[in-house]
Amino acid sequence: MNDAHARLLELSRWLCGELAPAAWSSERRAALQLEAERHGVIGLLEPKAPAALALRARSLRALRFTLRCVAALEAERIEVVVLKGAACASLWPDPTVRPQGDVDLLVAPHALERAAKALLDAGVARARVVEGRHLHNATLTPAPGGLNIELHHGLTSHHELTVDVEHLLARRRRVVTGQGPLPALALEDDAVYLALHAATHAMMRLAWVVDLQGLHLSGVDWVEAARRARAWNAAAAVELAWRDARELLAVSIPEAAFEALGVGRARAQLTHALLELARGTGAESSTSARLLRLAMVPTVDLPKVVLRKLRANREEAQGHG
Repeated sequence: MNDAHARLLELSRWLCGELAPAAWSSERRAALQLEAERHGVIGLLEPKAPAALALRARSLRALRFTLRCVAALEAERIEVVVLKGAACASLWPDPTVRPQGDVDLLVAPHALERAAKALLDAGVARARVVEGRHLHNATLTPAPGGLNIELHHGLTSHHELTVDVEHLLARRRRVVTGQGPLPALALEDDAVYLALHAATHAMMRLAWVVDLQGLHLSGVDWVEAARRARAWNAAAAVELAWRDARELLAVSIPEAAFEALGVGRARAQLTHALLELARGTGAESSTSARLLRLAMVPTVDLPKVVLRKLRANREEAQGHG
């Protein structure tokens, strides 16, 4: 176990109520507060801290902006779900303290152009800076006071997924927020997507594990979610994230779900070893994090994934250049 993993375990124990911060030295508490900020859980642990209060204000603005984006698309009869962000915040004990850096929206591939135009015409977006031809999303810059909009037509560029976005949209649910309902993925679809996203980013934020904990408390069927993960060709990534959720926050994902994922022992051992190395660097761009992303992809799919990522990275660099 490296130092980064040890700090993460200490933070997770604090989050689970197993530690008593009142007895800590001011130096230890300050260090863990910084770690909590980095992991996106400061609002759960220190709700009166200045960082938590600022986060709460940003989250409320993000929710309002997300609702505006959804309204613009639904006004044009475009089916949409909100990925992560405000939709995930509804799973938290306090929805206002989940960090959010942009707005992620999922539409059917055939609706991408119409959706981008709808957001621009409604004035919630100013410009489309990444087209999303090779990347799994287009990127639009926001109107003043908003957040960058990632308009997804797929779930990730890091895997060769076999999932029909229109099926995801057909299964969508509505989640309640303090300012109105939002469309979100079905619980079982979300359990796969959120795990896939977290694993792809080397589980760098404990907030993503809190998302999975929230799904569990909402009654997700983990075995059905595992069947979908395997059908989507995402089992190795999902196994990694779910195991991590069990270790860090004691999320009660049943062993039957892991059996349904069908990930071999050798691959699981490899991905978990690479995860610990990646956490030790603290950087998603580290060599170990890059190797982790490749290790989660079935060998037969690696050439396609690598080629797509090269094209996607070039497209993204040109858009933000």
